[in-house]
Amino acid sequence: LVLLGSCEVFDPQKEVPAYVYIPSFDVELEDPLVQGTAEHNFSDVWITVDQEPLGAFKLPALIPVGQEGEGGIHELSLRPGIKLNGINATRLEYGPMRPDVLEVDLKTLETDTLIPTARYYETEVFPWVEDFENPGFSLEAKDDSDTGLYRTTQDSLVFEGAGSAYFTVDSDRPFFECISTSNYEFPKINNPVFLEIHYKAEVPFVVGVYANGPSVSQQAIVTVNKKDVWNKIYVNVTPHVVSLVNGNVKDFTFFIGTLLDVNQHGPGPHTVYLDNIKLVY
Repeated sequence: LVLLGSCEVFDPQKEVPAYVYIPSFDVELEDPLVQGTAEHNFSDVWITVDQEPLGAFKLPALIPVGQEGEGGIHELSLRPGIKLNGINATRLEYGPMRPDVLEVDLKTLETDTLIPTARYYETEVFPWVEDFENPGFSLEAKDDSDTGLYRTTQDSLVFEGAGSAYFTVDSDRPFFECISTSNYEFPKINNPVFLEIHYKAEVPFVVGVYANGPSVSQQAIVTVNKKDVWNKIYVNVTPHVVSLVNGNVKDFTFFIGTLLDVNQHGPGPHTVYLDNIKLVY
């Protein structure tokens, strides 16, 4: 009674929000032959309510939206988020995909379950899509590699479809590197460029580019850690393109490779599997 006499009485109804529950995203493709796989690895949802940013939430997400008296129809903008280069501490909205904008009738103490649909912007370009469905594919081992890049159709080793690619290194064959069989040009603007890759790896491997011009320079972008189950990584190529494309660089070739550290990982054999490589900008 003393406390009630000296303080404003707390009214819980004024602080009770409505909720939206977002378990995951769907991906809708305009043309899978052009845009590649719909399988994704979105880690977060970035949400805006009535054009006011609410923030990023790890999926699956239960998100408080509004307060008492703020029910009714609201516009929710939901955009998929990624771990940039697979790094937990570096998360951002996935720029190539537009947000799903929904009108939701919010009610206090009630939860709406939403599965937003992610779609690539119509302006996005997909110059390289490799799903390893055919025996001939658009990566080839370099001449100085100790081993080759092969295709498997074994169901237990394929992520999606009929085939995946793999390479194996060991103490006798420690070095492997493959490169894209085509070179790629990018606009001379600050346009986001991403390389999407599904992988399963018993040792770390490197993804990077060769910048081709009067001279050729090799640049590693990210070292991908080993993973004993299939995973997807979104490799941010943008800084490397932006820093080089306005100079004398003509185009870019992508590479994937590893040099086995026997002391750290043992003599092997160690295998890396690849699927669904997709270049988008």
